[in-house]
Amino acid sequence: MNGKTRPGIGLKDPKTNHVFTPDAGFHLNPGKNYLSHLGEQLLKRADTRLAAQAVEETLDHPALLHALNRDTGDWVSQVMAR
Repeated sequence: MNGKTRPGIGLKDPKTNHVFTPDAGFHLNPGKNYLSHLGEQLLKRADTRLAAQAVEETLDHPALLHALNRDTGDWVSQVMAR
């Protein structure tokens, strides 16, 4: 690192008094936009049956549907801002 620090949250083990802290960057979620990119990749491969199945399964799972709606809303906002 470049010597900069930031506040963090640690967990203290009551038996050993050792403090555990997460590594820098651990708060990031690399899989957050995975679902939105998965559909794009399936359509680029021109496997419409697989893409249709992925969409159908997404619509059957509330958490996935919520993520899809959120990502679509973000995309629409970006388009409208242009």
